[in-house]
Amino acid sequence: MKKNQLTTTHAFIDAANLHTAIKRANLDIDYARLRIWLTDALHVDKAYLFIGLIPKNYQLYHDLQEAGYELVFKPTITDPDGGVKGNCDADLVLEATRGYYEDKYDKAVIISSDGDFHGLVRFLKKKGVLKTLISPSRNCSILLKRLNTKIVYLDEIKPRLAKNVTKKKRPPLTTGHQQGSLRGNTKSVAKNVKKVNVPKLKKSKNSPLQRRAPSDVKPKQSQKKPSDMNSVAIKTKKKQEKK
Repeated sequence: MKKNQLTTTHAFIDAANLHTAIKRANLDIDYARLRIWLTDALHVDKAYLFIGLIPKNYQLYHDLQEAGYELVFKPTITDPDGGVKGNCDADLVLEATRGYYEDKYDKAVIISSDGDFHGLVRFLKKKGVLKTLISPSRNCSILLKRLNTKIVYLDEIKPRLAKNVTKKKRPPLTTGHQQGSLRGNTKSVAKNVKKVNVPKLKKSKNSPLQRRAPSDVKPKQSQKKPSDMNSVAIKTKKKQEKK
């Protein structure tokens, strides 16, 4: 990055490694809270989540994007046993290295316990741009530990990332919108609100909205008052007397 500019920090997250570590350690981690922590604690501007693309997980991807992650997908393949494979290690290394040479960030945060990132972490540290290495698992690769760099273990910060289980659930919305597994997904609620059909009001005869009569139709003459009828009778009587 050029001088006299604010420091830009990007996080590169190995989604498979993160998910596996959380599941094995039975950690109650909220991905939305993790994204907030990355911003508050490490000043991360962009968090790239490298993940295998599985069509049935569309809602999960949507929720992750709503939480503030930028997803980098890797096509997956299914083996004969039905297992799904989509290793994203090479994609993460490529994106982090390219971002460095294209001056897209000043500092990098790597989230993984995998020793396959030994070369990348060593490169970033040598260039002076490695800010933090976050290990989702306590069983972090010895290859990463030997680099003598700062490692933050996920279980050390889990109180700030745990889901708020004591918070009362909101009543279900009447719009048919269903929230995903992550919190804070309320941006699309307004788009799903059903419009209420307001019935049209009937126009009464005395309504000011009633249309005027056409110009070619003459209005009916009003009836004469009793006083006018008396004057007409007197004039008629005088005419008869003259005759």
